Amino acid sequence: MSQQPLFEIEVKQLIPNGMGSADLRYIAIGADGHEYAAKESSIANPSLPAAEYLGYCFSARCQIAVPATATLVMQDGTFALGSRFEGGVGGFSALMPIDQSAALAACAAELSALLTLDIFLANDDRHGGNFLSRRLSLTGKWSMIAIDFSRAMWMGGFPKTDVSHTRKNGNTANTIQLMKNSLLWDNGRSSLTASALGAITPQLYGNWVAAMPPSWVNKEVAESVGWWASAERTQRISDLIACL
Repeated sequence: MSQQPLFEIEVKQLIPNGMGSADLRYIAIGADGHEYAAKESSIANPSLPAAEYLGYCFSARCQIAVPATATLVMQDGTFALGSRFEGGVGGFSALMPIDQSAALAACAAELSALLTLDIFLANDDRHGGNFLSRRLSLTGKWSMIAIDFSRAMWMGGFPKTDVSHTRKNGNTANTIQLMKNSLLWDNGRSSLTASALGAITPQLYGNWVAAMPPSWVNKEVAESVGWWASAERTQRISDLIACL
């Protein structure tokens, strides 16, 4: 599959989000009976649905687990990116300390991959509340699911923001330092993630953008297709490897 699915799902009910997120106004109940985090365009973050969707596409190509996605047909006729709520998961920061240690150790490779992707996408806000953990039902092992790319890409100044800036500032930098201080940072998985980003062709990236509802593809999103074919993208990946 070349990209995450974007089948349209009609929204039947909107529940105001009480979790204090600046980028998530509503939890949506879809016609399929499932709950979705509804990421909408706003004046403050006009490219939010595109950034969230592309973050999930990048993650999937880098073998990082993400929720199922859909195009939510909102009650006013606009389209939002829907991330389906997963059962049995919780934010890492909500775990008991003994479980935090076990989950962090078990998911060190996947988290190293996610943080590498975050640096590339200028996402400075990766913290314990926006990657999820749960025990697998068959093996009992901890697993990780990545969510929330609201602050990635254009909200973070991508592609102009230098990777070294994101590496040194914000929650993502702090989480990387925690991993390194705990001797859990996986250099091999980080390098594989950079290689996976390098293997995403301009055609594939263009397919991801073309799959979106046209209302998500504003000027900066459209221009990113040309940037993906440029030498600047190759240089950014080289800089990514150097700063980690």
